[in-house]
Parts: sequence; C-alpha cells; structure tokens
Amino acid sequence: MARRRSNIVESMYGIFLRTPWWVSLLVAGTAYAALNFGLPAYIDESNLFLKPFEPLGPLFAPWVTGFVLLTGAFAQLGKRSRRKLLNRQSGLDSIRAMSWQSFEKLVGECYRRQGYRVEEKGGEGADGGVDLVLRRQGEVILVQCKQWKTRQVGVAKVRELYGVVAGENATRGILVTCGQFTPDARAFAKGKALELVEGTTLLERISEVQKHSKTDPGIVPKRAQSTQVDPNCPLCGKSMVLRKARKGRNAGKKFWGCIAFPQCRGVRNCP
Repeated sequence: MARRRSNIVESMYGIFLRTPWWVSLLVAGTAYAALNFGLPAYIDESNLFLKPFEPLGPLFAPWVTGFVLLTGAFAQLGKRSRRKLLNRQSGLDSIRAMSWQSFEKLVGECYRRQGYRVEEKGGEGADGGVDLVLRRQGEVILVQCKQWKTRQVGVAKVRELYGVVAGENATRGILVTCGQFTPDARAFAKGKALELVEGTTLLERISEVQKHSKTDPGIVPKRAQSTQVDPNCPLCGKSMVLRKARKGRNAGKKFWGCIAFPQCRGVRNCP
C-alpha cells in the first residue's frame, strides 16, 4: 500500500516536472471542484448506497488540493535545480565530480532545452537500464546515461541498449558517457538506430544550450524551438537533410534523407 502511494506521488511529480507551472494549479482546482461540489451534486437522495459517502468529498477536498499544490511546488523547485545544475558546468571534471543521479538530471535538462519532452525513469543503481525517455515530433528515444565516470565504454553496454530499443520498439537509443567508446562499441553501433555521445560531444551540447540560456534559463535554442527541426535517421541515428525526389511517383515532393547516403538509405516523410 505504501509503495502504491509512493508511485502515485512519483507519477504526479514526473507529470508536473514535464509540464508548465500552471498545470498543477489547473489539476488542484479541478480536484477541489469535483470533490467539494461535484460529488455532493452527483449523489442524490435516491442513491442510498452512496449517500453515506456524500460528506467525504468536502472533507477531503482541501487535503487533496493541498497535496496537488505541494507536489507542483516541489516540481517547480526541481526544474530550477536542474537549470542551475546545467548552467554551472564548466568542463568534464565538474561533470565527473557529480553523482550518477545528478548526471542523469544534467543530461535530461540538456535534451529538454533542445526541445525534447523528457521523462526521467530513474533506476535502482548506477548500472541500471534506461534512464530517460525523450519525445519529440513522434519520436521515442531511449537514453542511458549512467556510465558517467567510465573512461572506456565497451560494446556490451551498447548491445544492451540496442536490445532494449528493439524490445520497446523505440525510434532509437542514445548512450551517454563522460569518457569514450571502444572501437568495438563504435563498430557495433554503426548503421544501427543508436547514437553514442562521448564526453567531448556532451560538453559541446551543454555549452551550446548554456549560451542560449544566459538571459533566460528556460529558453531553448531557436533550432530546437522551430517547427522544422532536422530529424535523425531512423536507421543509423545520424542527421538528415531535406531533399526533393527527382523521379518516380513522388517526383517533386520533399523528404528527409540520411546524410550518410548512399551508405545509409534511411528516409522520413516531410510534413
């Protein structure tokens, strides 16, 4: 029973963490109205079975409303903490000095500022499974970012993530480390729906979103805000470029083609 209550709190906190601040106010107001006014109005004199529960709605309404508002307030503090965590990073040494939990939050905030909706999955330890789920424009991307202090990440971790991506039918997977990947790891990921983010690349991305948030930490780069965001290849995970079909039944129509063509023939429809 305690675990169920914990799951409810964690789920609500996660929702408020991914949504604007006013969502918690909307949920709290709706809950109060439903319990204080809706429930008594729904239960009439003829419903003898529910009649004893009629006073419970107004009784619990303030408590439920307060609980929702408190959870929303903690979520806003969590957002602020994540923004500060990213903004104060100055190099790989400062990143390696943090805990693996903070490293997950750092990576999640970095992708959040790139325009992704980020779901923090958490885990039981520093070597667990998927830590983040990214969503944008129909894509579902699984991220593992717990290899934060490892200097060399081998092929075993890449294979593990690839299996999870296939099992969950996700668009692609991303493995993040502060170190580097072995040649075997890079060779295995080549041509697959996997992206390997090494320490230097991660630092570049953090620096990029830091530049765009000096005046307002909530601002994401224009590229991420644009409705025309360059997607990643569904086959190899590399960037895609806008092309126009020259022949066939789709001649003249635009589409996204993999930058690695002809080695990779991944395509996406252009809306």
